[in-house]
Amino acid sequence: MTSNINVDFKLDDEEIKKAINELGKQISIKVGILGSNGSKQAKNDDNELGKITMATLGAIHEFGSVKANIPARSFIRMPLETKYKEELSRNKGFKQALKELDIAKLNNEAGLTATVVINDAFASGGFGEWTPLKPETIRRKGSDGILIDTGDLRRSISYEVANDK
Repeated sequence: MTSNINVDFKLDDEEIKKAINELGKQISIKVGILGSNGSKQAKNDDNELGKITMATLGAIHEFGSVKANIPARSFIRMPLETKYKEELSRNKGFKQALKELDIAKLNNEAGLTATVVINDAFASGGFGEWTPLKPETIRRKGSDGILIDTGDLRRSISYEVANDK
């Protein structure tokens, strides 16, 4: 599915020069389990995993673990690949920043939108695509919420905008 973002506006020469200058900067938007969130110890009762960091727990769930018999449930790549453009096209803050040529705000809205899409995946079981929990897992944790036990993994997702020089 292709999404288009339609914004009507006119620019003067100074606005165009400013936009070209801003667009020439090397900027990256990082989304995931970043910084100190990644080094926090994950709370888990899985003896197969032992003591691990939140970043390691995220990687196990994102890619799966044969050793721990955990299927891949992509909570970063899949949501961004399937829902990000659609959500960004509905983001009014992004559209306004585009109209104003506010590059900093554009990048922040883009990062924020990525976290919204990821959170939507947690709330919907990966938009219904994640492998369901095994009955013994549901009994052990007392719910059928996929990738939601303590909520720590979900809360560890953040974004940052960085100027790459």
